Amino acid sequence: MKNGIVFSFPSLDFSGFYLILAFLFGLAFVFVTPPNATPDEMAHQVKIVRVAQGNFFGVNNTLKMPDIHSWYAPLDNSRMLNPPYNISDGEIKTITHRKMMCTPAMAKVNNGVSSYSPLPYLLSALNYKISCSLDLSFGTYLYSSRIVSLIVSVMLVFFAIKIAPDLRFVFFTVSLLPTVLYQFSAIAADSFLISLTMIYIACLYRYIRSNEGKYLILIFIASIGICFSKPAYAWIVAASIPIIFLNGYKGNIPGIIKKSLFLIAIPCVVHILLLVTSKGSTPHAVNFEENIQYLKNNPMSLFVEMYNVPFTFPFGDKWNLYESLIGKLGWLTIPLPKWCYFASFLNFVLIAFCGKNILSRKIGFYMVSLALASLVIICLPLYIFATKQPFPAVFGLQGRYFIPTLLIAMLAYSGKLNQTGSKAAQFILIVSAVAISFTSLCAVYSGYY
Repeated sequence: MKNGIVFSFPSLDFSGFYLILAFLFGLAFVFVTPPNATPDEMAHQVKIVRVAQGNFFGVNNTLKMPDIHSWYAPLDNSRMLNPPYNISDGEIKTITHRKMMCTPAMAKVNNGVSSYSPLPYLLSALNYKISCSLDLSFGTYLYSSRIVSLIVSVMLVFFAIKIAPDLRFVFFTVSLLPTVLYQFSAIAADSFLISLTMIYIACLYRYIRSNEGKYLILIFIASIGICFSKPAYAWIVAASIPIIFLNGYKGNIPGIIKKSLFLIAIPCVVHILLLVTSKGSTPHAVNFEENIQYLKNNPMSLFVEMYNVPFTFPFGDKWNLYESLIGKLGWLTIPLPKWCYFASFLNFVLIAFCGKNILSRKIGFYMVSLALASLVIICLPLYIFATKQPFPAVFGLQGRYFIPTLLIAMLAYSGKLNQTGSKAAQFILIVSAVAISFTSLCAVYSGYY
């Protein structure tokens, strides 16, 4: 018996069990998911090519780009946004067997994610350069890029479980959510951010438990990575604030200053540098100054628009926040059976009965407060920079943006009720998570083919 779960292989602990499951389901998603079946995939390809060309930050309009749209024809964005699909084997073969067309030919491209950091795209950019130099097919490049993303993401979660086995059910449950596993198996920046957040939380918890300096160093490295991965996610490192004061105030002022500098100040400076270097890459043509003034005049409009997101067209039928947090796959056009959303909620409740948790009530309360505050922090940039005000709802808000919020909230209550019946709770959670993952894979196949 290891970590409270019995396995048939003596050498297989819970982290190994997760590794096998995640790779099995992830690889299935890699090959079942058709090209351009993840949101903004072509925009992510633009960013990859820019990084490969040395345009790491923002948009260099003097650089010409290959005709990325032609890589995916006939599965362009308009087709992938409008089910039913009925994609044929012939279409998949046509796309995946054609040679990579890497010759720069056009200047006007979709720069929707060009404000992102180059960090999540470095390996894909290297793969792009290799694929072009070897004159490989587009399918070879696409699937190999997805596999690299899957390997990096799953291995980070694996190490998070190794670092903080008390939180193993948190990482297991969240990383096997269909929306997360789908991102892990795709070309996207969120896969890196989500898995790195798990490493950060694991090191944070382990430092609180052991007070070992090596975990403080890992927290610093993970904080830099988070703040240098995607705009508007520097709030995550605020979870480090309780450990700055872990050893008390008296006689520890130098230690508090040092921790504040390395865990909060330096990562936030890195994030500001990312924002500055990406200036001018805002994907939507809105007047952010007018939006700021509108918010000043109508401060409650932010909360009204946040509340309206699940109900307002086009969000009402495709962008329901909770369902897209769990899994509305593809371009949010492939829903899961209703029981999956209910079972996922039940799994979130069962987290309280699984694993251990040594966090004090004060730290737990702080984590819950931070998670609630992050709801506004995440919505505010979209309100200002992506929504043409006035508008009924915050534009572009998706449930998966709140995965880090979910992780930090779970940090507060995971294992708090781990007493009678915990073995049954663990069994139900694992079986449920596996069933949901399998069902989501079937939903993708039936939805597209």
